[in-house]
Amino acid sequence: MIEPLAFTLEALASRGALVDPTPEGALALLPANLARALGTAEDIRLTQGAPGEGLVGCGFGTPLLDRLIQDARASAPVAWVRVNARAPGIAQAESVAGRLVLRNGPLDVLDATPSQELYLSAFFSVTAEADDRYETLCQVVFRPDGAGEPDPALAVLLDPRRSAHRFAPADAESLADLAPLIPRARSAAEGVLAAFRDAVRRRCERDRARLEEYFASLMADARNPRRSVAPEAIAAKLAHLEAEREQKLRDLGPRYAIKMTLAPAAFVCARFPAVRVRLRARRRKAEREIIVVVPPEARSPDRLPCAVCQQPTLRPVACDDQLHLLCETCSPGATGRVACGACRSRR
Repeated sequence: MIEPLAFTLEALASRGALVDPTPEGALALLPANLARALGTAEDIRLTQGAPGEGLVGCGFGTPLLDRLIQDARASAPVAWVRVNARAPGIAQAESVAGRLVLRNGPLDVLDATPSQELYLSAFFSVTAEADDRYETLCQVVFRPDGAGEPDPALAVLLDPRRSAHRFAPADAESLADLAPLIPRARSAAEGVLAAFRDAVRRRCERDRARLEEYFASLMADARNPRRSVAPEAIAAKLAHLEAEREQKLRDLGPRYAIKMTLAPAAFVCARFPAVRVRLRARRRKAEREIIVVVPPEARSPDRLPCAVCQQPTLRPVACDDQLHLLCETCSPGATGRVACGACRSRR
């Protein structure tokens, strides 16, 4: 865990300040525009302890630290690196490529060549609110050139918190279309929120059962009053209780509705040594070439994006007209003529 003082000094230095740690804290000389933005003097003495005369506090809960954290969360850092990893051999890559299955046609391996592949590891902060609040991170890894999604082992390599490989700085490059990133980030967020959704659903069902039991007891008492009551009064009270119960049950919906917020947190763009395997897909009298990539330490090739929803798959179906590759959701069946949403969208 980074100490507040260390975080403060790093944040100030990254924005042009001169910082000098001291035994009591630190001295900092801020650019005029930064001092105005933070509401401090240009020459300040920092302390993690209680602020006093001539001292600016930077401990937990201080205005300076809160502002620096807020500014840091508003930006998403991007790192360009090369990863020191060993590419799979040609024979191994061809064997791994066989994990890709075309559900309605044969796939033939044509050749395999070594390559350098660029992968994007995107970290998103996920915030979910209902009757409670939950915050976490999710990770999405894919190859911008072709939108392939690698084996989960590569996601570990691209997570600086867990990777055993060394990262070397690399020059920035242009990225291909990042459109697949958004639906995959949503899908990843839904995955990390599964336990939270279950907990919210259980609490909602518990409150619903309590309301049902409470009003059932009240209505039973109304039907069997302890003293003589006019039937019209009993009917009116039952109607009132029924209406109140229905309203409180309806209120459970908005109260337990989950509102999810997804925001970019950080991006790691990394070059890996890999192997490109060229395959030939055949369907009826048509055929097309498919390029799959086998990165280091992978047990399967990069999953291919569906031509309709962009979700990755290792078991696509090829449509009959253009041989678009479709996932199990967009084309659950693999027999007969395939209805292709990608072909319809191009008409």
